[in-house]
Amino acid sequence: MATIAPTVLEREGRTTLITWVLGTGDDGEPVRLTGAVERTVQIVGNFGGASVSLQGSLEDVPSNWSPLTDVQGNAIVATSAKLETITELVRSTRPVVTGGTGTSVTVLLLCRTNI
Repeated sequence: MATIAPTVLEREGRTTLITWVLGTGDDGEPVRLTGAVERTVQIVGNFGGASVSLQGSLEDVPSNWSPLTDVQGNAIVATSAKLETITELVRSTRPVVTGGTGTSVTVLLLCRTNI
């Protein structure tokens, strides 16, 4: 149960790939994505019965988090491998792991800017 810092794996043109490797009860350190006009998340790994959700906030210093949704309006929550486009434009984004045992998941967030 820890807050895990993200790793920026690549910056290629107008895209950035951000990665968190999370275990049971972990949450990802929030990242600021205000310039990202398109965002896609992929969640893979050993879920061990856990759920992995993606949350966002508009606050300058986030303390209130809301579920982010896919293009069908469903909250992005994975209990197995998943790839989804994120609908909302938020200032900060983070993944959160709840439940499970022996969980080891990788959350990859690809962002594209117009600039």
